Amino acid sequence: MPSKTLKLYTRDPYNHISIGFDRNLDVLFSFGRKKLNNPLNGGFVQEGINKGLYSIFKGTICCVYKIEITDEEFENLKSNIDIFNKQKDKYKYNFLGLFTALFGFPLHRQYHYYCTQFVGKVLYTSKIVKFEKDFSFLKPVDFCDLRDSELVYQGLLSEYKYKGA
Repeated sequence: MPSKTLKLYTRDPYNHISIGFDRNLDVLFSFGRKKLNNPLNGGFVQEGINKGLYSIFKGTICCVYKIEITDEEFENLKSNIDIFNKQKDKYKYNFLGLFTALFGFPLHRQYHYYCTQFVGKVLYTSKIVKFEKDFSFLKPVDFCDLRDSELVYQGLLSEYKYKGA
């Protein structure tokens, strides 16, 4: 329900974003629902294309991008995501912040994020990307043209297979 409502409002083709390190997308990090049957229990989550919601919703369409980064940026990124992972029970989904952002008001709350805030923050704090707008106003489509990014796949997530070098 929250996903469908957001998509109606934004009219964007995509309304979720995750970040991962493996080409097979077995482990992705984001903010989303922690339990399949409860969309209101959200926080920091580990996802995968064959786990959780994605194992149920086979019609999920996606874009998969890879970004060329330096070894230092990679280590920074892993460290920043590890901070979230080690304290995952502290983090909650920023439902209120998402709601206020829809009306043009950024709301930053300690330990509260939604998916684009999280991905934007870890890319920024890892010194990979500088954004022109507040993390609260980032949408998944804003990540499609990042520096040194390459579209690897577009289509059904359930049919994704890595075909790169």
